[in-house]
Amino acid sequence: MSEQTIGGLEKILKGIDMDEGLRNRLIHDADYRATVSALESRLRGGYDYDEIREDAMVTTRKFYDADSVIVANTDVNLQIAGGVMWEKTRRGFPPVCGDDPIYLERYPMFLQAIRDNRTVVAQSIETVFPADLIENKRLQQAGIHSFLAVPYKKRNTGLVAVVNPRRYENNCDLLQVLSYVIVAEINEKSLMEQLKCQAHMAETLSDQEVYVKLLDGLEIHSKNGVLTETTFKPRDLKFISYLLLKKARGFSSEDMCMAMWEADTQPDNARKALTNICNSVRATMRQFFPEDDLIVYENSLYGISSKYKVTTDYEEVLCLFQKAMAEQNTTEKIDLLLHAINDYPGTLLPSQADTPGIELIIAGYKRKRFDMQMKCIELLYQEKRYEELLNMGEDMSILYHEESELIIYMLRAYIKLGELRTARQVLRSYSKQLSNAEVAALGQEIEVVMRKSDILPPWMHNLSKRIPAGSG
Repeated sequence: MSEQTIGGLEKILKGIDMDEGLRNRLIHDADYRATVSALESRLRGGYDYDEIREDAMVTTRKFYDADSVIVANTDVNLQIAGGVMWEKTRRGFPPVCGDDPIYLERYPMFLQAIRDNRTVVAQSIETVFPADLIENKRLQQAGIHSFLAVPYKKRNTGLVAVVNPRRYENNCDLLQVLSYVIVAEINEKSLMEQLKCQAHMAETLSDQEVYVKLLDGLEIHSKNGVLTETTFKPRDLKFISYLLLKKARGFSSEDMCMAMWEADTQPDNARKALTNICNSVRATMRQFFPEDDLIVYENSLYGISSKYKVTTDYEEVLCLFQKAMAEQNTTEKIDLLLHAINDYPGTLLPSQADTPGIELIIAGYKRKRFDMQMKCIELLYQEKRYEELLNMGEDMSILYHEESELIIYMLRAYIKLGELRTARQVLRSYSKQLSNAEVAALGQEIEVVMRKSDILPPWMHNLSKRIPAGSG
């Protein structure tokens, strides 16, 4: 329903003696029906996933007359939200807001809302987060004063929220409906990309070739189809994950027992239990490997059959990292690092992060990936490719918001690009992660540029002088 029509309806209803709550409900219901009907008509056009998601987000933002609509995927176990998308009005709000990490342990209301599948209505930030919390101050600095949020649990888990709604701020009806559209399109696109990948693998792999994805969860691709984590029992998944991570060697029964169980939790007949697990894994995989088992027990060792050529994305990305560090040409080195970082995203076997024997490998890869990302950030800064640096840095800041070196590179990139407003906000938001000396130096850099532009805000006057240059 157009704003003119809504305005006309409000004038008519105001001329009628009725309860204010009833009047507002009638206006909301009329607007709701018209909005859903108009969106449904547009969706029949059959345009692509991104356009449908964007349309639904714009419709939601306009309906609530809000500043923004945010979609954030969450991991309830890790208690972190990432993969944030947002749609902004021309009123805008700082780009850094959408890329700040959301740690759900600091926001128990959100965490509980996701678990209980209930909505969150906050007409004021102070009603949700105490005023003394740094997160409260950060949200206020970003211009977030109120919001509505609804959880979703369709394949992925997360929240869809409208920020600073100026009408219908107590009613989540439309947000609830459109959250299904938004999330369904995100999931549908992800599923289609996954299916295309699987089809491509089936076409290109020979009978003796196997491709294994270990990043962002286990997938075993063969000529006959794909096995995923959900196919295996938890104990079987642990067994197969361990062998695939270390597929270059075989393991004795003693080695595998130590990997599968801690010393005080081993069953009385651990070797028999291990044999049963191996047989269970083979049975699960048999329809995809009907001729020869992928998992073998030969010469008293468990391992991957030599009859198959098994390649993993984990091996590929490590090889790219190694090749990049050996490359002498800076441009080629950056290209190799970007290829490894962008084309091999994700965490190594996240479901096994707490598994003895595997957790150290996962932690080592996480550190290795971070080191390569920081090397790429450093080279992008040297080559004055600031936009690319910020694209990578903003993604990294979700998990590595306490890494001062990353924050410093991002701040200097914002300064070089002349995005001084954002640089100021980043400096204020992350000042506790930096030493006094670093804050002073960066503040001085911003101060110099802003003095030249004659746009220095009062709070930054003499910032560098107030903090001793050698402190920290």
